[in-house]
Amino acid sequence: MVKKIVKVLYVIDSLGSGGAQRQLVELAKRLDRTKYLAHVVIYYPFWHFKGELDAASIPVTCVEKKSRYDLMVIFRLAAFIRSYKPDIIHSFLHTPGVYARISGKIALVPRIITSQRNIDLNYSRSRIYLEKLLHRFADHLIVNAEAIKSLVEDEVPAWCGRLTVIHNGVDIDHYRLFSEVSRKKIRCKLGCHDETVLIGTVGNIKKQKNPLLLLEAFAKRSVTDMDTRLVFVGFHYDQQLVDELVRRRRTYGLEDKIYFFGETDDVVGMLSAFDIFVLPSLWEGCPNALLEAMATGLPVVASDVADNRIIIADDTCGRLFPNNDRVALTKAIDEMLEMTEDERGKMGKKAQLRMEENFSMNQLVESTTAIYEMLM
Repeated sequence: MVKKIVKVLYVIDSLGSGGAQRQLVELAKRLDRTKYLAHVVIYYPFWHFKGELDAASIPVTCVEKKSRYDLMVIFRLAAFIRSYKPDIIHSFLHTPGVYARISGKIALVPRIITSQRNIDLNYSRSRIYLEKLLHRFADHLIVNAEAIKSLVEDEVPAWCGRLTVIHNGVDIDHYRLFSEVSRKKIRCKLGCHDETVLIGTVGNIKKQKNPLLLLEAFAKRSVTDMDTRLVFVGFHYDQQLVDELVRRRRTYGLEDKIYFFGETDDVVGMLSAFDIFVLPSLWEGCPNALLEAMATGLPVVASDVADNRIIIADDTCGRLFPNNDRVALTKAIDEMLEMTEDERGKMGKKAQLRMEENFSMNQLVESTTAIYEMLM
């Protein structure tokens, strides 16, 4: 008897360059093709990751949402689902999860999985209300952090028993492909010399990522007897915030020490150019940027939010500081700067090993497909 291939329909808002999109794409690419057939549906036509899906022969369909308040997208999605007839719908992110659950029920899909990927659920009472209303429209909830699990179970107890934590995965082999050529090229573009210590962060410039705190901490550092630079890499999501960062850089007279690199397709190259990675976020789920920096072999500093304490684990991998504490962040940066290059390198190797042993993409795929098998 031939075993049926399970059709999995992934639903997300777009294929823009976000962390959730990266996780979805890597998961879909790694599914066992003898067991699963993947298809991705979006409603905003942003295509950053489409090339990777095309290369893997994974089809993408856009059921375009014509405006912010265009709720007819639910019925367009339901019509596509009826025609495609998936065995499982797996949605990523909150709003796509709302649309997927309603559309999936309209189209009578047998199994629906949704997800929460950030710890901002309780920042909106409407989100909590929707979860209380729609939890019955899905069979299982996947979250990417223990902190989110605790929050969801507190706010929506009906999810208890149908909820699994699966931390984000990172392609270790991809990020440990250290390129001395890329490192020198990018550092040259930033005006860095061989002895320059480059501190960097990767993420959209917006309130959640707390870039003002990092700029202030860098400006207040005590270790000033070495050539130290700071670079922000990421899309300028909040232009007012970018303008304020530029103003403060000017106020501190650090125009030649702080750079705003913008968005890049070469994240591996940028990370290879760093000597220290900092993630000062106000809130997170399981931050891809932190996983990627550690997989690259960088010593890291991160705010003690969500599951960052689980990711970093101990002082041999990096440093944690209390959330939004500028003094503590400055102290952590100073401590990193006072280390020798060899000491920072050993910390980076420990971080890389932790990613390999605990946050591999293969572990993500195995844990996710175990849920598919359980539901089927």
